[in-house]
Amino acid sequence: LIAVTQWNYNKEIKLVKSDFALLFVIIGLAIPFFWSDSPWRETAYGRYVAILAFWMLVVSTRQFTFSRAQQNLFWAIIVMGVLIQCVVGLFQFFLADEIFFINGHRPAGTFQQVNLYASFIATGLAISIYQLCSQQLERPFKALYCLMLFFAGLLETLVMSRVGLLGCALVVVSFFLLFRQHKKLVLKITLVVILGVLAAILIKTSSESSFRGTKSITTTNARTLIYKMSIKLIKEAPLLGGGLGRFPSLYLEKQAKVLASNSTIALTNTHYQIH
Repeated sequence: LIAVTQWNYNKEIKLVKSDFALLFVIIGLAIPFFWSDSPWRETAYGRYVAILAFWMLVVSTRQFTFSRAQQNLFWAIIVMGVLIQCVVGLFQFFLADEIFFINGHRPAGTFQQVNLYASFIATGLAISIYQLCSQQLERPFKALYCLMLFFAGLLETLVMSRVGLLGCALVVVSFFLLFRQHKKLVLKITLVVILGVLAAILIKTSSESSFRGTKSITTTNARTLIYKMSIKLIKEAPLLGGGLGRFPSLYLEKQAKVLASNSTIALTNTHYQIH
């Protein structure tokens, strides 16, 4: 898509202010390369190239003009993809451990990582609410987006990812403020999401499935330790940080000192690359 766009629009590329703003942010992300140490610096090259490719993709898609019907179909296809992931998550919750990459019956979709999975579902929720509130839709599209609302409440509650729950809450509150002139419609949307949440609670509290989805949930103490260690690292280098790719090793070093003195909590996953 990027190559086709450059071939057809090599004389005149349409750019808007948001394109320049995003490019400015991306250039800012390159600054830590100047003080990051090897070999961690080299591990970030691929990710930075991917960010630049994302910007080029955004600019490329802006060069095409889509009709309202084409836009509706585009967003509907994305939401259908999210719904497929929701179905996969339900299989993971109810079926045996040997099927669908299950980790303790906690849904993670094909992402195999609960926070990414929950964020993806929250994205489907945001698209659905926006489409329902911004225009009059045909019945098939309305049914699709209402189904997404229900499954979002259902799966986010089964997954119990703090990132996903926070994202969904922000989505609902933001759209309530954005479309406050359609309060009744937003309240109906919220009600459908709540029905999904109640369905998940009913499933979790049933005698046959109350054990599911709880095996691998991180403890509150572990999260508290993550926050404490991260705050200490930020205080040690508030401006320049530790450099690109250094957060995992710096975090584990700081954590090891604390665990060696007084703790039995073991953490195996640090998500962030920049400190």
